[in-house]
Amino acid sequence: MKSRFFLFVAIFAFGTLNLSLSAQNNPYTFTIHIGAFMDANISDFEEIRPFGYLYSNKQNNLNRIYMGDYTSESDAKPILAKVKKQGYIDAFITRRRLSEGGLVTVIQLGTEPVGRSIDWKKYANAGPLHVYQSGDNIAIVTGPIADLDEAEQRTNYLRTTRHAGAFIKNLNSVFLHPVTDFETGGSVTIPTNYAQVDIPENPKEEVVIAEIPAKKSPIPDFMVRKQAKGAQGKPANRDIPKTYENAGRLNPAPSEKMTAKGGTTATKSNNSLPDTKITPPPALKKSAAPGSYAMPSIRGKVKRTSALKLQEVLKEKGVYNNGLDGYYGAGTKKAYAKVLAEDQELQKYKLLTDLYKSEETKVTELERIITAMDQDVALAVGRLKGYRGPIADIFQAYGIFELAGANAETNRLMNQAIKASFGNRKFKNKRPFDYSKTYAYANYDQLIQHIRYVYGVSEENIPVPCWLFAKHPDEMSRAFDSSNHINSEDYVIQDCGNITAWESIQLLETIMKDMTPDLTAVDQKNINRAQSTRAQLLLNPKAQSVLEYKAIDLWNNKLWKGLEQWEDTDPLHSRIATPLRITYFQSWALLEDHFMNKGLKPKEARGLGLEVLQTIVDPYLARYSME
Repeated sequence: MKSRFFLFVAIFAFGTLNLSLSAQNNPYTFTIHIGAFMDANISDFEEIRPFGYLYSNKQNNLNRIYMGDYTSESDAKPILAKVKKQGYIDAFITRRRLSEGGLVTVIQLGTEPVGRSIDWKKYANAGPLHVYQSGDNIAIVTGPIADLDEAEQRTNYLRTTRHAGAFIKNLNSVFLHPVTDFETGGSVTIPTNYAQVDIPENPKEEVVIAEIPAKKSPIPDFMVRKQAKGAQGKPANRDIPKTYENAGRLNPAPSEKMTAKGGTTATKSNNSLPDTKITPPPALKKSAAPGSYAMPSIRGKVKRTSALKLQEVLKEKGVYNNGLDGYYGAGTKKAYAKVLAEDQELQKYKLLTDLYKSEETKVTELERIITAMDQDVALAVGRLKGYRGPIADIFQAYGIFELAGANAETNRLMNQAIKASFGNRKFKNKRPFDYSKTYAYANYDQLIQHIRYVYGVSEENIPVPCWLFAKHPDEMSRAFDSSNHINSEDYVIQDCGNITAWESIQLLETIMKDMTPDLTAVDQKNINRAQSTRAQLLLNPKAQSVLEYKAIDLWNNKLWKGLEQWEDTDPLHSRIATPLRITYFQSWALLEDHFMNKGLKPKEARGLGLEVLQTIVDPYLARYSME
């Protein structure tokens, strides 16, 4: 191991992907995480530079080094073996979803073979530089450039200097790595913006740009006007189509009706549904959309296991000198604050937690529109018209229904989404409704139930928004009940309440990732299922049954017995297990008080707090549990 520079931490990292044809159907990009260093220079890695392109991502005092890109994990494994053979034994493969990026416009300046030194001086005059790897070559580009006209102007100018072969290219931003002092070895200063490399007003000559013009990024124009409103503050009827378009199965007799499974009703017509009278839907229950749950104050007069366990580990650390009484009093609070501020291991995890925050998954514009839809429904409906796909369709249908009541356009969009989601697919298990029929929507209950069905088979990575649960608690409870035919792992609910923003829980997650040798092996379905379960526990907290309470207590005991065995196998493990205990039991106490603030009794809050902790811990630590 390279001990002089190396401070490895097993954390998530973003990878990149080759741009070969085989990668187009791969939802991930792969890269090798070499390690995290307090200080790093490209010259420190001479022995592995021939294996692939090295780049850095510096955050605060840590410099994380990566190698890549690779189209698949199998492509990266032979390179990883070479890297480990050179002493970087903690290196590992990471992946990143292509959906986290967006299409951007860049100017490609040239290519260089992987593993060779690059003369960065000849590229530095172009502007901010990025690199992407394609097979055995790396491409050097400048950008991104938001305006195509500006991109054309800069390309023409660059062709008159030392970049005669420059051309415009559209790329997913996931593939791009910025060129920094690490990559250049400090040999040249790379401009950080185009103001430092202004184009002269009269370039030497005009050069015709590429024969095939680059396409503009297919990002819709979101600056739309709000719909015209009628006398009642609703959109004017002319804005809501009253009939179906000539598509789909809409040709039976007009008077015929059919009942789909579950008691829902669908109406047929010859060519289109008859004009539907616009009637407002039933009044919604007034309920504020859930926001970030404030971290609660921990009650000092409640005797609890979480406080007792925390006191035990704080006493071992020498920061707590009072009795082990299980009450989270002033002494326990002071001792926790002291260990959080002074313990070196926790300080390290604090720093790494900050790095995680900077790496959080990017939210797509579609997800952003849906998440904020309850704030301005009319505006969201207008924006959603720029998107295609079942998830965009069902939320556009929902928005129109909320604005105008039962109407033909909601019906058209919902049936379109159902046909797109179910029509040409074969399912092993029988679906809970007849998706071959055509439905008309007269109430929120049926509408939300069918939104649930579309989510159950959707391949789009858009979470169910929390505001739906807040606005329609009864309908959402019925639709998303865990006893439904479609399992919860088929969808993911937004992180409602965002308790994972609490410091102790963030630290807990960081420590668990440090304990996970291969983060790519963590099942994303387990994470989705856990997040969905957590959201429902927080949105609709209910006291557990006796059996549920015993089951979660048994889970907690098995987990810690297994962790204690793991800790005993290596002295190094105890350095990780101690901060794990501190953050786990502190988080448990906070969750208990969160639920007590919701009106639950201390024992009820104890069980629910553990159940929420299970959703945070199990995806990473289930393997430690003693059977």
